[in-house]
Amino acid sequence: MNNIEYQEKYEKLFNEINCDHSEYSDISYDDINIANYRGIYAISIDDPKSFEEFVVMDEHQFIRNHINKYPLRKNLIYIGETSDSISQRLFKDELGGCYINGKEKKSHRATFYRKLGSVLGFKSYNPEGPQLSESQKRNFVFSLPDNSMIRDWIINHLRIKYFNVNQGVTDLQNKLIREFRPTFNGTHNKPKCRTITDLHTINKQ
Repeated sequence: MNNIEYQEKYEKLFNEINCDHSEYSDISYDDINIANYRGIYAISIDDPKSFEEFVVMDEHQFIRNHINKYPLRKNLIYIGETSDSISQRLFKDELGGCYINGKEKKSHRATFYRKLGSVLGFKSYNPEGPQLSESQKRNFVFSLPDNSMIRDWIINHLRIKYFNVNQGVTDLQNKLIREFRPTFNGTHNKPKCRTITDLHTINKQ
């Protein structure tokens, strides 16, 4: 992809992402296997007050303050990319679809999902007992009942967009993050929301 093609792709993605929550698509786990291609995805929230559905924490006000001050769009809370497929990374990992069959996974790659569960007030769950490796602590899980509640919350309050992108995926994602500054993105996002990082870190311990 040459520079002109790259810029055209970036501008198209930017314009597609730069819209109100109502213009994003509803989330259905029935779609979990349809997007078997690489790409970039964006996650939008209806209202940051929705974080308080299960428990009200002082940290929620700090998160709302960040959303009101820094991101280009207040509804856009996360931008991600995948080197495997949208189906795997977005639907199964970041939106918790891997737990739908009722099986308990020890870990999976899902930074957004873990951050979201932590912000909603859920605590990490350790089915293996007190002895965890550093990797297991970092890739913590929630209990199956908590996962079910998180997924229901996701369906009710989040919407998504995803795009088939085969070249320059990581560079395009990073540039979009720097431009939009979504609150749940840490890397390539300045200033990142320290409150979300702190809640996420507590669940790693």
